[in-house]
Amino acid sequence: MQSESTYFQWKYDGHKITVLNNPYCIIIDNLFGLEKSSKIFEHITSLREHFRPAEIAYEGNLRVDETYRKNLTCYVDSLYKIDDPDWIARREYRKKSLLLGAIDGLVESSDLAIILNSTPFPLCKFRDVNVWESQISRYGNDNDHYEWHYDRISNDDRLITLVYYVSAEPRKFHGGELILSDGLSLGKKIITSNSKEHIIEPQNDRLVIFNSRTAHRVAPTTSSPKFEEGRFSVNTWCGIRQNGTTVSNY
Repeated sequence: MQSESTYFQWKYDGHKITVLNNPYCIIIDNLFGLEKSSKIFEHITSLREHFRPAEIAYEGNLRVDETYRKNLTCYVDSLYKIDDPDWIARREYRKKSLLLGAIDGLVESSDLAIILNSTPFPLCKFRDVNVWESQISRYGNDNDHYEWHYDRISNDDRLITLVYYVSAEPRKFHGGELILSDGLSLGKKIITSNSKEHIIEPQNDRLVIFNSRTAHRVAPTTSSPKFEEGRFSVNTWCGIRQNGTTVSNY
């Protein structure tokens, strides 16, 4: 993690919070604590049978392209979903997943909303977030990776990105750093010169928050073939809808 762009660090309620600039992001360490993060990790590894090779969107279709993205993913929201218009009922059902219960609590946290309220756009809109989706990613084995990309697709259902890292202790994998750039991304490359980057270690129980338009990649990752010894991250994309309709005016 580059130190020259660090705005400041401080401790809050047992968390260490770091703010970086160009590109702007917030890092929160010790997010849930060792006991809860360990249980979340056990829950994630129990979902092994639901992981599939990652796909990317290409000309309106999804396909596997290991030259661009090579890792496994699990769409955990779909595993704990009920057809009920009442969010409270859906939220209670999602609590069957310790991970989703923790994510919902995080997104609805008044403390986090207050912290982000004075941050640059779009993080300052976190208070207004009313829709989010999560995906678990597992990197490892032989050079799993994800080339330069950004998360926003075509609307503001993906306005703010949260990446939560959870793994076995001590760490069993190598690499897998998250690299953020303030440059422009095109064709798996950063095309602007003199762009700045942050290299962020995938430390256990760490949360990284950034603009879903920020270009980023995952460095090559190696591990043993054991599923539980890989690099795990939970990507949550947060957005805003008005009267149930996606808005795209930001």
